[in-house]
Amino acid sequence: MGSRTPLVCLLGILSTCSTTMAAELFVCGELSNSVERYDATTGTHLGSAVPSGAGGLALPSGFFIEPDGRLVVASAQSNTLLRFDPQTQALVGVVALGPPLNQPTALCAGPSGTTLFVANAGDGAILRYATDGAFLGTVTTVAGVSAVNLQPNDELVVGDAGDDRVAIYDVQDGGLLRNLVWDDPQTPIDESEGLAAPRGFCMTPDTILVCSFATDEVLEYDGATGDYLRTFASTNLQQPTDLALSADGTLYVCSYGTSSVVRFDYATAAEIDVVVPPFAGLLAGPVAIRIVNDEPATVPGDLNCDGTVSVGDINGFVLALTDPDGYAKQFPDCNIRNADISNDGNVSVADINGFVALLVGS
Repeated sequence: MGSRTPLVCLLGILSTCSTTMAAELFVCGELSNSVERYDATTGTHLGSAVPSGAGGLALPSGFFIEPDGRLVVASAQSNTLLRFDPQTQALVGVVALGPPLNQPTALCAGPSGTTLFVANAGDGAILRYATDGAFLGTVTTVAGVSAVNLQPNDELVVGDAGDDRVAIYDVQDGGLLRNLVWDDPQTPIDESEGLAAPRGFCMTPDTILVCSFATDEVLEYDGATGDYLRTFASTNLQQPTDLALSADGTLYVCSYGTSSVVRFDYATAAEIDVVVPPFAGLLAGPVAIRIVNDEPATVPGDLNCDGTVSVGDINGFVLALTDPDGYAKQFPDCNIRNADISNDGNVSVADINGFVALLVGS
C-alpha cells in the first residue's frame, strides 16, 4: 500500500492544474513592427510576443529565441538589438545600439548560446557579439548578406541575395570555404535551378531548404554537395522570406507578398494550407519565423530523465503540471513534454490516469 500513497496525493492535489504545451509559431512582421504568436496547428492568433513598436522597435528583420525563452530582435531602422520577454511583452533591455550595427537584418546564436552573429544589410558586415552586448569583432563582409546560421563545426552558412548563392565561411578567420549553392558562371548549366535573391534557410540532417524570394519558391539542396533536389511552390506563396521545419515534418514558410504563413508537407512537398491567413493578428511583411514547444516526448512519463518511469518521477510530474518554470529549473536537461501522456499538446489532469498507468505498469 505504501506505493499507492503518493498516487492518491497526486490525484488530490492536481485536480485543477493545466500547463499548455501546444506548439506555437513566433512570426516577426517587418511592416507591422512586431512579433506575433500563433497556434501552430490551427493558426489562431495568440497575441503579440512583442507588440508593435515596443521599445522603439522599427523594421524588425530577424530574431532568435534564447534558452530562457526571451527574444533578441534586430531592429533595422534604429540599429539596435533588443531583448524582450514574450510572456510579459516587456522590453528587458538593449543588447546593442548603434555602430557597428548598420541595418541589422539577420542574426543567430552560437552553439554555446553565449555569442550572437549579426548580419548588416547596410554594409554587409557579419558581426560577432557576446550575449551581454559586448562587440567581439567582424567575422567577414558579404555585400548581399540576407541570412546567417552557425553550424556546430564552426562553419558559418551565409545567404547572399546579391550573388544568388549560399556560401560557407570559416567563423574563426572569416575566410570563404566554399559556395554550397551557386550558379557558377563558368558552367552552361544553372546548378542552383533558378535560386534568386535567397533569403532565410533551414538545415535538415542531410539537406538545406532556401527561400528564393524573387521566384516565389523554396528550393531544397543536398546539404553536402549543394545539388538541387526539389521545389516547394504554391500560388499562395509570394516572396518567401523565412521558414521553419517542425518535428512532425511540417514546413512553415513566411509569405512576405501576402503577409501570411503557408504550410507544406515536407515529405511530399505539397501545400497543406495557409495556416496564418493574410494580415491575421495585424501581421504585415513576415520576415522571420520560429517554432516553440515543438520538441516531441522522448520517454513519456520519465520526468527525471533517468530513462525509466518510476515513483521517482512523481515529483517531476507534479512540477510539470503545477509549475513549468520550476520544473525547467530543477530538471534543466529534461523534456517537459514527457508529462503530456495523452499527447494532446497540454500537460493537464487528463494526463494523470495515463501517468498512473505507466507507474503501475513499471
